[in-house]
Amino acid sequence: MNPAIETCLRAATAVPERRRVVDGRPRWREGSACAPTTAAQALLGGFDADRVAWAFAAGCEAAIRALLPAWQAPQSAAPS
Repeated sequence: MNPAIETCLRAATAVPERRRVVDGRPRWREGSACAPTTAAQALLGGFDADRVAWAFAAGCEAAIRALLPAWQAPQSAAPS
């Protein structure tokens, strides 16, 4: 099974609330952004989101990373 899916199936579903994008950046950098593929980044970012908008942002950032591999986003919108 895909490791990202395994993580989502076994991890706790409670995540801390993030009111601002900057509140979630450290979790994104240490977690989802380190996933080996952009699909795993999107999946883990969405799983770690506390609201639909943050899950959407995580998926969008992963899609951009897939389309533009050289792009680095230190100030990107994805907070998870």
